[in-house]
Amino acid sequence: MIDILEKLKTQPSENFESETLEFKCYNSESALHNANLSDEICALANKYGGQIIVGVVDSSSIKNQKWETQLNGFQKVDLDTTKERLLGKINPKIEIKLSEIHFDSKNYLIIKIPNVTHSLVSTSSGKVYIREGKSSVPATPDQIQNLVKNLQSYDWSGEENDLEIELSLNMTALKEAKLDFCKRRGIEENDISDLGFLEAIDATKNGRLNNSGLLFLGNRSIIHKNLGLYEYRFSWKTADGELKINDVWDDCIWNSVKKIKTYFLACNKKIMLPYEGNDYELNTMDEQAFHEAFLNSIVHRDYTLDGMTSVNFKENELVITNPGTFYGGVNSSNISYHEPRHRNKALAKTLMAFQLVDRAGMGVLRIGLNSLTYGRDFPVWKENL
Repeated sequence: MIDILEKLKTQPSENFESETLEFKCYNSESALHNANLSDEICALANKYGGQIIVGVVDSSSIKNQKWETQLNGFQKVDLDTTKERLLGKINPKIEIKLSEIHFDSKNYLIIKIPNVTHSLVSTSSGKVYIREGKSSVPATPDQIQNLVKNLQSYDWSGEENDLEIELSLNMTALKEAKLDFCKRRGIEENDISDLGFLEAIDATKNGRLNNSGLLFLGNRSIIHKNLGLYEYRFSWKTADGELKINDVWDDCIWNSVKKIKTYFLACNKKIMLPYEGNDYELNTMDEQAFHEAFLNSIVHRDYTLDGMTSVNFKENELVITNPGTFYGGVNSSNISYHEPRHRNKALAKTLMAFQLVDRAGMGVLRIGLNSLTYGRDFPVWKENL
C-alpha cells in the first residue's frame, strides 16, 4: 500500500484501480457512512475480493496533472465501530478487515474484502453488485445466475426430482453398470437389487433419483426433457485431411463413455519399437490418461448450460473441450497443484462410488504423468471466454 501511495504522487489513481483495488475519498466519517460504499464492498466480494483505500481523490478531479493532490488522506476512526456500521449495510455479514496506515503525515483507511464463495453478497436492500474492470455495477440476471452457479455450496447435480425411476432410466445401461459394479466387488448380481445398487453409488437418496443418477444412467429422452440437451462429439481427422470419424450424439454418461472409448481405441494405433535387439509393440497414446481426461470433462462441465463435450483427434494432437469455466479458484496456471474443487459434487461422488473415476485430486496428475511416459508434452489446460 505504501508503494502504491508513493506512486500516486506522480501518476493518476485511475492507472492503479482494477477489479481488486478501489480508491475512495470522503470529507468525514459521516460522509463515508452515507455514501454507497456497500455497493463497492458487495461487488468486490462477489468477484475476486480486494481492497478499498479511503483517502485518495479520483484522478478525474485533478487539474494540471498535480497528482500529489490526490493524496488527501482520511480522518482516524474507531475501526471496530466503522466495521460494524459497514457490515450493517450488506447481507450476509462477511469478514472484512479494517486497518489504517500513515503516509506523509496523513492517515488512510484500508478496507480488505474477501472473495465470498458460499453466498451471494448483496446490500441490505437486496441489490447485487459485481466488479467489471475498474467499476462496480449492478449485476444483470445472467450475471446473478452465473454467480449462483459458481458458489461452492451450489450443486445442480445433487438436486432430486420426482421422476419414476424405472421409466426414467435406460434399463440396459442400468443392467450393464450394475453387473460391472458387482464383478469388481465380488458381489453376486442377485444379492443386490437395482434400487440398492443406485443407492450404493449415490444415484438416489431414500428412493428419489437425483440429477447425477439421471445423467449417469438415464434414458436420453428423459435427460433431454427434464435436464437439457447434452451432446457428445468425437472426430478423427488424419494428417492428410481425411475425416475418418465425425459422430455427434446425446445419451447417458454410461453409454457415452463406452462409445467414446470405442472410438479412442480405433484411432490409438500400435507401433513396433526396436530396443537392444528386441521389438516391443506399443500404443501411440495412453488409454488411462485419455480416460482420466475425458471423465474430467464430464465431471467438471457446467450442466446448467446446453452444449457439447467433444474429443477432436488430429493424430499429432488430441483436444477435449466441455462447456463452462474453471471453478472454485482453479485456473489454467494452478490446476496441477490446486486442491480439487467439484462444481458437480453429487456427480463426482456417484462416479467415484462406482469407481469410474478414482479419488479426487488424482486425475490431473495421472493425465500429466502418463502423457510424459508416452513421450508426449505435458497437457495444456485453457479457458476460452
